[in-house]
Amino acid sequence: MRIRFKLVSAAMAVPMAATLVVTGAPPASADVGTILSAAGAAYQVYKFFTESKVDLDTATTQIIDAVNSAKSETLAHIDQIAAADVQACARSAVIDFKDIRLFSPDTRQAFARDTTTCVAKADAYLGVVGDLGAVDHLGFALNIVGPIALTARSTVGWSTDGLTDTLRGANNKVVSRLQPYCSTRTEPFLDSRGKPVPSLADNYLTCTAYNGDKGTDYVQGRMPPGGFDYSRARTQALVRTGQPVALAALSRL
Repeated sequence: MRIRFKLVSAAMAVPMAATLVVTGAPPASADVGTILSAAGAAYQVYKFFTESKVDLDTATTQIIDAVNSAKSETLAHIDQIAAADVQACARSAVIDFKDIRLFSPDTRQAFARDTTTCVAKADAYLGVVGDLGAVDHLGFALNIVGPIALTARSTVGWSTDGLTDTLRGANNKVVSRLQPYCSTRTEPFLDSRGKPVPSLADNYLTCTAYNGDKGTDYVQGRMPPGGFDYSRARTQALVRTGQPVALAALSRL
């Protein structure tokens, strides 16, 4: 005889603050995939440059190509950033970058300063905005402007250590703040005497991202000592957010 009742436990609530609100529909997964591919390629090429696997001109060309491949998707996110200063500098960086090799030395230095400042502003907002949609859009912008700023500084012979540290810190904020809410619904299995059999209990894991997207998983048996592993459900829930882009950036910085 199999009798079940439900227990629900919650884990990983996401903290909220109240400052900047962004409206707009969640991005399509195809858009996220395009930006993920572009940002990942740009960071990877820049990493190759730092490891002397490609020269600066080749790296610049390939990063320009990567940025251009996701320009429309990136600009769509940038246009939903309510912070006008970050929206303006990010949009300008994406549009102007393809012409960096045509800039005069002074213009190239100004562009390097402007894009670095843009990253710093995005990082600052990520620490204070309350709306998670704002965090998401800022994260997308950050990881397209990031490789642009790194390349711009390299073309004028400036150091990139401080910028790299800023990008790491900003992406860690994106990853942390976009963590979904996860919980478990347990349906214990009762034997013929009405006694629970922990090894046969059904555990339904659910994670919900800020945009309402859900990821699920199933585990049979008792909860392990370290708690349930939500990683698969968490990954599914975050597919249409900027967290995968931030994680990819961190792996290459």
